[in-house]
Amino acid sequence: MSEEPQKEESLAEEFRALGHNLVSALNAAWESPERQRLQDEVLGGLNELGATLHKEVDYLSKSETSQQIKSSVEQIGERIRGSEPQAKVRQELLGALKTANLEIQKLIDRWSVPPEASTAETTSAEAAEPEENTGSQ
Repeated sequence: MSEEPQKEESLAEEFRALGHNLVSALNAAWESPERQRLQDEVLGGLNELGATLHKEVDYLSKSETSQQIKSSVEQIGERIRGSEPQAKVRQELLGALKTANLEIQKLIDRWSVPPEASTAETTSAEAAEPEENTGSQ
């Protein structure tokens, strides 16, 4: 009977030690140079992203296209207030949205992989495809 309390005490002691070791391991991981480098890299990347987005927004707000979109939206607002037929307003709004989407797509294309690299990847993927199909048939 005296053995049972010792076992319970021993289990409790081991759980306490496990908790202490887990906390120590988490602290060591948190303070590790690798985690700090990763944090610095992520923060640096986010700062660059913010600067790039700010620059692009500034550029777009000054571009002729954005001025046209702004003018189109203002004209649409005036026409809505001037009771122009709804179909015409809808058509103008669609035109403005298409222009906005086109400009955003141009931005995406500028930031995307160069066409030569994506063509090379597509060509190599297409070349590998028949071999895979042949093997499965």
